[in-house]
Amino acid sequence: MLAELALKDLLGLNEQHVTDDLSITYYNLGSALLKLGKPDKAGLFLKKAEEFALRLGNLERLAKATAKLADIKQLGTPSSLTFFNLPDGIILKVVCHLNISDIGRFASVSRRAQAITQTPYLWQKKLFTEFTEELIPLYASQRETKIR
Repeated sequence: MLAELALKDLLGLNEQHVTDDLSITYYNLGSALLKLGKPDKAGLFLKKAEEFALRLGNLERLAKATAKLADIKQLGTPSSLTFFNLPDGIILKVVCHLNISDIGRFASVSRRAQAITQTPYLWQKKLFTEFTEELIPLYASQRETKIR
């Protein structure tokens, strides 16, 4: 608000002109941030653009800003796009690809992570994978010696 008043005083512009320019600037900044994949920051600028457009009564710009804000809501906020919002089954499939020490680190992140790492499927898969990785080279070397 202080920046608006300072800009108005410096340029000697009427309030409507300043508000119109700010509305355009906020809208353009919000749109650019949205394209850069920063919906949380884009939302702040688009809300300001919406506020200034409403203050001016510029329905066209108000509709544009509101539509962009609706796009952001469809994308979801960054807090809703966290790893732990995924279902346990998907997290388990990711954790299966970690080595044992990383699984231990993952288990210390939260109670939910600890519960996921205590799933029998994970350890069956881990033991089978590591067991076969050790046995296949042994089996291949034994087979080569028998063939000779």
